[in-house]
Amino acid sequence: MCKPIAAKSTLPVKDETETGTINTTNGSSKNCGRPTYYPILNLNKKNRIVGGWEVRPNSLPWIVLIKQRLSKRHVRICGGSLIALPFANSSNLVLTAAHCLLRKDMEYNTPEAIRVIVGNHNYQDSQKTIIRVAKYIAHDFLHGEKKNDVAVLRLSRSVDFNDKIQPICLPETADEMPDKQVKCFIAGWGITNDVSKNTKLRMVSVKIHQSVFCDNENYENETFCAGNLAGNKDACKGDSGGPLFCERDDHFVQYGIISLGKVPCGLPFHLTLYTRIGYYKKWIVDAAVNMTNVQKDRNRKQAKSVMLSKRKLINTTMETRPNDDLTNTSSALLAAFNKIDE
Repeated sequence: MCKPIAAKSTLPVKDETETGTINTTNGSSKNCGRPTYYPILNLNKKNRIVGGWEVRPNSLPWIVLIKQRLSKRHVRICGGSLIALPFANSSNLVLTAAHCLLRKDMEYNTPEAIRVIVGNHNYQDSQKTIIRVAKYIAHDFLHGEKKNDVAVLRLSRSVDFNDKIQPICLPETADEMPDKQVKCFIAGWGITNDVSKNTKLRMVSVKIHQSVFCDNENYENETFCAGNLAGNKDACKGDSGGPLFCERDDHFVQYGIISLGKVPCGLPFHLTLYTRIGYYKKWIVDAAVNMTNVQKDRNRKQAKSVMLSKRKLINTTMETRPNDDLTNTSSALLAAFNKIDE
């Protein structure tokens, strides 16, 4: 991934102090993508998320950590992003990759096996906020294909927006993509090439490239590729489902979801495949509204599961196993399996 390119921004002025710059907006979703503390957008020091740096705490308040329990001692680690319906002051909606919700047998897991950590920097912090998943809608994603890797989770309760928790903006149109001069970033708790454990949120700058580098010529509407052709900067196992986001005017916008990458991570010309948010924007909004309406109507009708066209509302009980077939090939879904050590 390439180094960040200077771009004009009206976000809060950078402050290299420990606390960062305060943004006095009220935190509602009309001010999405505007962190209270301005993030560090460039650091030459090599660190986690393959070639990245540790995030200034609370400067990416839309990033969430998703843990899917597979056994008593194993969980699958993924990332995600908090999104919100217009003009909301709280949200219970999380955007992630559909493959992050799969079990070993490639069937979708039960929501009861999934937890989401919000407003957190170090996921081993004893003060972290962990929320259960009530339901989710996954697109018709099939393992081995390069499209439809998107899902929306509904948490068991809403979280109020504050300096640690805020939603990310989504593209306004289906074909909206950032200009080449705009800074783009990915962030997550994924591992490095040396497979060392990472408990603190990291980020790295990336550049969007031609589809030939991701072998996604047949899926250019649904996906795009990003990374660094020289290597050393990339997403890795455990970063799946997290957002690719860029500066636009006075806020950050999420344009992609981390989906498919090469293993080992960070090799030259081995770029990561991203689900294109703009293409799926209507689907995402429909899924969010549908689950919100289901929640409002639950006193009148409560279904165990609801099947929708090109959507699955998952609320069933299934067994899980800890085996890992997602990362045994050269092109791997970037979920990670960790031992529970909490």
